[in-house]
Amino acid sequence: MKIEFKQNKLLILLIALLLLITLWPKIQLYADSWYMEYDLLKKVTEEIKTKFYKKKLDDKKLEYGAIKGMLDALDDPYTSFIEPDSYQEMKIKLNGHFDGIGIHIGMYKKRLTVIAPIPGMPAEKAGLMALDTIMKIDKQNTEKMSLMDAVHKIRGKKGSKVVLGVKRNNSPDILDIAITRNTIDINAVEKIEVFKEKIGYVRLVSFENKNAVWEMRKALKSLMKKNIGTLILDLRFNGGGLVNNAIGIARLFLTDRDIMHTIDRNGLVYTEHVYGDAYYTGPLIVLINEASASSSEILAGALKDNKRATIMGKKSFGKATVQNIIEMGDGSAVKYTIAKYQTPSGVDISETGITVNIEINIPTENIKQMYKDDYLYTYETDYQLQKAIELTEQKLVNTTH
Repeated sequence: MKIEFKQNKLLILLIALLLLITLWPKIQLYADSWYMEYDLLKKVTEEIKTKFYKKKLDDKKLEYGAIKGMLDALDDPYTSFIEPDSYQEMKIKLNGHFDGIGIHIGMYKKRLTVIAPIPGMPAEKAGLMALDTIMKIDKQNTEKMSLMDAVHKIRGKKGSKVVLGVKRNNSPDILDIAITRNTIDINAVEKIEVFKEKIGYVRLVSFENKNAVWEMRKALKSLMKKNIGTLILDLRFNGGGLVNNAIGIARLFLTDRDIMHTIDRNGLVYTEHVYGDAYYTGPLIVLINEASASSSEILAGALKDNKRATIMGKKSFGKATVQNIIEMGDGSAVKYTIAKYQTPSGVDISETGITVNIEINIPTENIKQMYKDDYLYTYETDYQLQKAIELTEQKLVNTTH
């Protein structure tokens, strides 16, 4: 047995040696290529350090700048380097409590854009609107600014001011809006109401709060105790947040169905599936608009494709990619896109957004009024909400589940 074991061991070593000899030229070529690229960066760094006219250079700034330049070259607005202070703020934000102006921002047509102001927060109160293009932050042009840099510049201590220069409705003029920062407390569920005695209503404003699923379940429980016949879930101006919250909330409405697909760089597909029973099984309507993005679109897409809800309002924003975050040893982090999301039927959300089953256009005379306090989400003045309730009452909504 010992002789046979030694022979097998020798055979394995010979095979390994043969593979190494065969593959060595390719390994060497790859290694040489990698070291050449690294050597180039090293040479530039040494040249700057020894010959740049300013003798006192910040090594950390040079290092961070090199990393940012590499990530910027990927031409992906959601891939970025996050410096320690910003990363710490980002983690604090998950608790739904931070200092800032209260907006969801993203990139639209390669420009920094307000996806949605958070209702009741400083940005909304100052007059910032969904789909405003942010041209300047405190007079600094944003054209070449990364999304993460913009977030860092917009945030600040409570009581301090930031001035955003925005373009609106394709106007060539830049409108300067001064906003005083404040403490932002984000509740996922902002409003629970019953209309016409039997129509339940929940307004979900964000998926960022880590308690979003719990808040939604609590809202459903209170409405179900009132024996509602139909539920309207309002995702308008909800710019998204944590994807796990979208998945968790989808599970409250779906039984044994797919929620979404995640497709990576190699085309591999991972499907998120619901195996348990739905918490709420009654008729469901979902309201979305052009400022419903990211996790809002994942949830709306899952409910639409599974014929679990009728989607009303306007087509959504169109942003659904997967970002991974790796923490560095010094407290900084790198956030980079690793995949994209599709709805259960294969709709690429980032390309098309979520289309509605029933479109509800806001009349021109109502548009100017819609950003005033208490105009939206109030039955007497909110045109889209009125129409959704009317259609429900007329039994024009055919929701299957």
